[in-house]
Amino acid sequence: MRIVLIGASGFFGRHLLRALTAEKHQCSVLTRDAVGRGSLSRIPGVELIQADVYDSQVLAEQFAGADAVVSMAGILNESGGGGKGFHKVHVELVEGIIQACQKAGVTRLLHLSALNAGKGSSHYLKSKGEAEALLRSADDLNISIFQPSVIFGRDDSFFN
Repeated sequence: MRIVLIGASGFFGRHLLRALTAEKHQCSVLTRDAVGRGSLSRIPGVELIQADVYDSQVLAEQFAGADAVVSMAGILNESGGGGKGFHKVHVELVEGIIQACQKAGVTRLLHLSALNAGKGSSHYLKSKGEAEALLRSADDLNISIFQPSVIFGRDDSFFN
């Protein structure tokens, strides 16, 4: 399969890339900084593409011909901004991904959210919940939403 991934430079994404390429899937990783993420391109089967992920037209062009899109972009902390950063990454980006999938004819979308998304008062959980609501309203897409708690392991930035 050809799979396009957004947010693959994080801990989870790096491990997912290795698993997908081990199964011989072709993975295109969209990033705003291809130079800074160069280590990902050394994984066999990974194509690193510098792209404006907030431009749904650019996303649609990159999604064309893909079998699936994996949405993993996220932030854990925001300094100042009153939740605007969370909203941009967790909601606006997901909205653009949905539109791009629809435009490119990609029907399979997998999204990494968070346990208790939409519950509580944090900007993080509120924005994750808002993104999930957008995803659930996209009736023409086959969407899987994953809601993990804390993810940790070798090479994480949680314990290590």
